[in-house]
Amino acid sequence: MLLTFLLLGATGTVSITEVMANPRGPTGAHQPEDRNEFVELYNYGPEPVDLFAWTIDDGDAIDYIAAWTDSSLLQDNPTLRINETWLGPGAYAVVLDPEYADTAALGGFVRPYRFPDSTLILTVRNTTIGNGLAGNDPLVLISSSAYGFADTSTFGTPLDLTDGFPTDAGDGVS
Repeated sequence: MLLTFLLLGATGTVSITEVMANPRGPTGAHQPEDRNEFVELYNYGPEPVDLFAWTIDDGDAIDYIAAWTDSSLLQDNPTLRINETWLGPGAYAVVLDPEYADTAALGGFVRPYRFPDSTLILTVRNTTIGNGLAGNDPLVLISSSAYGFADTSTFGTPLDLTDGFPTDAGDGVS
């Protein structure tokens, strides 16, 4: 009985708080639209949460969250947390498109975001978040579940695609 209480107490603590689905700039390989998408997460719970192997689903593709390992981001802010997946209580994480630090970047807007100190930087295991986020893509964040329960958060309403949420905020607006 105690184990059940502890597991239930650990659910529902990570939320999607911001999505950049339509970055400013041209579209195409190595262009800003291709590399500057992100999903921001917040842990409002009292305990750290390991986001390793959690998934983000945009209705078209499911991606596994992984640690960001490219240390070039530390040139902009050496306090960023990379090479890990633990999100502390009251802390933010940003899931960046894996090509965010693309060394062959075209079209300007190269690494345009500035993250607060100690932000956890994450990515996904393939080349895009979802199949490339669209402004009206609902997102579902789902925990990896070794215990038979899932912690989920949604952005938009995945079960009612006709309700108009989320709406496309416009070019370069999250």
